[in-house]
Amino acid sequence: MKRRLGGVSALAVAAVVAAQELPPGSAALRQRAQELLRAERWTEAAEQFRLYLQTGADDPATALDYAALLAQLNRREEAARALEAVRARHPRHEPVLFRLAAEYAALERWAE
Repeated sequence: MKRRLGGVSALAVAAVVAAQELPPGSAALRQRAQELLRAERWTEAAEQFRLYLQTGADDPATALDYAALLAQLNRREEAARALEAVRARHPRHEPVLFRLAAEYAALERWAE
């Protein structure tokens, strides 16, 4: 059952609010990155994710997607750097810590 608010669904309101919390233009970058990902245009998707995250968007979930894509493209150093940036802002974010540990293992950076 959809909840309606003055003729607008609660989901639509939530999407608008989420978009307003992002830096200007960044929502379009994130959307384009997701479209490219679905189209399996991996390298282009990685570039759009990078541009989106450079806008200053504090979005750990998208950063995880970006890091996973970089790892898939065998760009593990970049994946580790992207995850390190998220860890600096969210030091207890368990999915980020787990993924970062996996990248360190793949890179044989055992001390970290």
